Amino acid sequence: MATVFFQRVEALCVDRGMTTTDLGPAAGIGNGTISGWRNKDAMPGVTNIKKVADFFKVSEAYLRGETDDPIDYVNMDVSGFRQPLYDHLLKKCKGNTAQANREYVEFEKKEAEDALNDPDRLAVYHNHGGNVGVMGTNHAPVTLINGKERQLSDNETAILRLFAELDTVEQSKVLVFAAELKERKDGRNG
Repeated sequence: MATVFFQRVEALCVDRGMTTTDLGPAAGIGNGTISGWRNKDAMPGVTNIKKVADFFKVSEAYLRGETDDPIDYVNMDVSGFRQPLYDHLLKKCKGNTAQANREYVEFEKKEAEDALNDPDRLAVYHNHGGNVGVMGTNHAPVTLINGKERQLSDNETAILRLFAELDTVEQSKVLVFAAELKERKDGRNG
């Protein structure tokens, strides 16, 4: 039985469209080491856990199975945060950066959900669990909110591919930005 660590590494690889064999060179880890994690249920050393966490931009605690939240709130890059909001949260959290980062991410997620739940703000693509969508460079029909199916354009596919490579905060920002762009466009056309 694979360790929680290896199960999570495999899932992260799948999410990125790669194999664990691809992970070795990408993260600077020998493939023999990775195969040991799979075949011997070996737990990696501190250095390799850090390499994998840094590569996938997840917390080391998540990889070790100590939490189910993959976000590394301690080492999060906050340079793209809305500074006045972040400063407010940092003050509210009495300087606890991990807690302020967590609250900021939750705020951005809520903003993105609000944008997604308002049909006038953003058109949303849905995959209704039927193994449809974009796989590698292949196209498959995607069911739109209005129930019609169509093949994604190359631009739409590129956007989905890029979106999948972003972390949660960056994805939330993209959704909010897209909703704001649509509002501006609708305002010009209305």
